[in-house]
Amino acid sequence: MYLEKDLVVWTPTSSGEFNTKSAYRALNPILNKVVWHNLVLGKFVIPKHSFTCWQLFSGSIQTADRLRQKGIPAANGCVLCDTRSPHWEWWSILKLCRGKDMKSEILKVFVSAVVSLIWTERNRRIHQNKSMTAEILKGNLLRDMVMYLQVQLEEVKYTQEVKDLLNRIGVSPNYIPRNIITCFLQSPEEGTILINYDGAVSATRSGYGGILRNSQGETLLACNGGTSSSSVLIQELDAIGQGLLGVELINGPFDTIMEKYLRILAMNGDLDRQQLLIPVMCESPKQAPGAWPLQREYIYNKQLVGGGLRWHLRVDHCQ
Repeated sequence: MYLEKDLVVWTPTSSGEFNTKSAYRALNPILNKVVWHNLVLGKFVIPKHSFTCWQLFSGSIQTADRLRQKGIPAANGCVLCDTRSPHWEWWSILKLCRGKDMKSEILKVFVSAVVSLIWTERNRRIHQNKSMTAEILKGNLLRDMVMYLQVQLEEVKYTQEVKDLLNRIGVSPNYIPRNIITCFLQSPEEGTILINYDGAVSATRSGYGGILRNSQGETLLACNGGTSSSSVLIQELDAIGQGLLGVELINGPFDTIMEKYLRILAMNGDLDRQQLLIPVMCESPKQAPGAWPLQREYIYNKQLVGGGLRWHLRVDHCQ
């Protein structure tokens, strides 16, 4: 009788050969897909919203029912609607999120944001004894959706179907392709602070933003906001004013800096990319040494607002 030589065969693979993937699968068997995986793994879903949805649908989120199952006292009623019986209508909503087309991806963003917002409000009411009205929550949701979709403009394909969907939801982001302008940081002199700022005005909103950097180009502070003015110049002036307030927070009140000067490089086309010299101790810009290179003259003054110092700027047109 002839006996063949014994062989070692790795049974998890059809070839009998070992590989790392098959070893992982042997230790961690493939589980059935859950019906909500498309929502949690949506292309544009914000990560923190995705995590909250995963906790909810996987049963790991600490709801009142689960706390009671662990023997931890918890209120029976819903802190949001003050009802006793639970109302679950998720399956019809999850069906809307099936697919990988642009409409489905946007719905995933919206649904996951709603879930996260509701859970945050629930925790606020339970742990902080504070609450927001449904209208405020809705406004916050739509605002965040607009801001997030604006960031994703290069990825979101703006078809008529997507436009109709956003209109039904109540989100109307301004779909204008971003014109990216490459620029280089001009490092300020040692001991000075650079403020990059910009203002924008549209038919529905207006605002400004700014970034403060030191001579090494490191970001010290960022600010944003908006006023009711429809003037881009006013928005930019507010950005400068907030920047000055930020410098004051970093370096201390201007009155304690004695006769030093603060250089602000106005990196904006509306101001002809000129250099603006803000004197610290002078009562008027005309007392500052050297000529002001701007066509517009900026006169500033200090006023007490709510017990704190705030810098206000106004513009005078010069010949």
